[in-house]
Amino acid sequence: MRHTKFLLVLGLALLMALAIGACTSAPTPTPTAPRYATATPLQPTATPPTSLDRVRLALAKQLQVSPDEVQVHTSEQVDWPDGCLGVPLEDEACAEVITPGYLGIMIAGGAIYEFHSDLSGEQARFIPGAALTARQSLANQLQLDQEGLRFLRIERKTWPDSCLGLELADQPCKSGAVSGYLVLLQAGEHRYTYHTDETGSRVLLADAPPVAVRDAMLTWRQSTPAGCESAVIGLEQVAFGACDAAQIAAPLNGDERLQEAHYFYDKYRSFTAETPAGEVSFSGIGAITTTPSEQRMIAEWARLAKREAASGEGGASWSLAFTWQRQGGFAGLCQDVSVYLTGIAYVASCQTDPPRTIGKLWLTANQMRTLYAWVEALRNFEFEQSDPATADGMTTRLIFSGAGQEPAGEFEKSHLTNLAAELAQQASVTPDEQAIQEAARALSDYLAALSEENYAQAARLYGGDYTVLIDNNPSIPATDYPALFVAGCTLNGFVCDLQVRNFVHETQLSESEFRFTVELNTPQGELFLLGPCCGADPAEEPPWSQFDFLVKKVAGRYLVQDLPIYVP
Repeated sequence: MRHTKFLLVLGLALLMALAIGACTSAPTPTPTAPRYATATPLQPTATPPTSLDRVRLALAKQLQVSPDEVQVHTSEQVDWPDGCLGVPLEDEACAEVITPGYLGIMIAGGAIYEFHSDLSGEQARFIPGAALTARQSLANQLQLDQEGLRFLRIERKTWPDSCLGLELADQPCKSGAVSGYLVLLQAGEHRYTYHTDETGSRVLLADAPPVAVRDAMLTWRQSTPAGCESAVIGLEQVAFGACDAAQIAAPLNGDERLQEAHYFYDKYRSFTAETPAGEVSFSGIGAITTTPSEQRMIAEWARLAKREAASGEGGASWSLAFTWQRQGGFAGLCQDVSVYLTGIAYVASCQTDPPRTIGKLWLTANQMRTLYAWVEALRNFEFEQSDPATADGMTTRLIFSGAGQEPAGEFEKSHLTNLAAELAQQASVTPDEQAIQEAARALSDYLAALSEENYAQAARLYGGDYTVLIDNNPSIPATDYPALFVAGCTLNGFVCDLQVRNFVHETQLSESEFRFTVELNTPQGELFLLGPCCGADPAEEPPWSQFDFLVKKVAGRYLVQDLPIYVP
């Protein structure tokens, strides 16, 4: 049997307008009708008016409304595969005989109904749009074709409250009768029960087979005014649903999510945290202790993975923080940078259609800390800047998605523009692994020299600015670099007894510039934590455990550009 869709463009648009809700908080897929074989377009004279009239009257009788309230929206002629008109319900025996008839959509009371009938219209079956929405949602989540799912029962119900008769965690249920349906679907050997309202704007999973996620590494939970949603995520799967309710298991969406799951699992230590993106309990095997920014990053990623699984499609744009584009010049340069709340940035060339991805980069914890603060504080804005004074001038455009109310100032716009430009530059560099290792060794040697009070060696490995040390120690000659380091470490508040514990990020910014994000060890072998400054509340400014250092290659030598950690 050859399958074909039957809805016209107008019918699809109508369904999109009528189906406006989702299972829990996932985007609701627009319900599409099943596809059947040997469908032929209905000719104006092919359907006797009495056939559709009989079907319309049957639906009106079922709904207990006037026939005038039921409208035929679309119809086409099909051959059904059995005597049940393609809708065999549970424990129903259907004659295995080809049954010519009609398939179409009717509208009554603002709700849609898919109808199946024989040629005469004497036999007719109706599938409410809410049931179609439940089926398509399940098909998307299980990554199955709709024809792989079977309706076992579609039962009209009057639910006692806005939660459709279910106990939903962290969500108040408003009392009052709500008309809807109980929908029982079968996928292979498994059954799934949904509660819906009349139109399908609310579709809730009520019962599903127990799921066990392989290699589970994190649990995520978030309560919002729309309800509470949760997920359990492994290295390959995600199980999701309303909090403390039935869940559905599905594969992580695509190879990228699989790689990211392994990245987190291999890189970070276990932790439990409450973040603006939800509560997370993470079990990893890595060596890195997460900062608050990285905890939110993993929560943002978990929320995205859950939403993708619930919708059955990729949706990275859900977590987009800002985009930046630079174009112009004689060569027609065009670069796109997209930065996400998941801590990931994509750099692409927009000289081609579609744009060609150049690189995928991870933001540092410091970069994310600033980004998250601005996402929370600033409102949406667009910013464009051009240089018309030169023939090869460049135009840059930045679009920022904020959740706050404050307007962005020149500082924030400049900082975001510089961050995007740095990411674009970083993506254009082919990493030289040997150079990265030599630069990292120079940083380790520099910190070790300071820790061992070998200030002459530290000065030889330092190529940055001495102004702060000179200003704080006017009695020391400006060129006596070892003595300046002695004063800095013993008098001026610089912490010099720290050594590299872990390299968190190793980034080559250009042919001669390298940035390293590191964790540091105290002399006792413990993780160094820099507490909040100047009496600030640790709950509002948690201690910081990761620090960025810049290393430059100058005349064949790798020189650290940053002084040791300063504690006020």
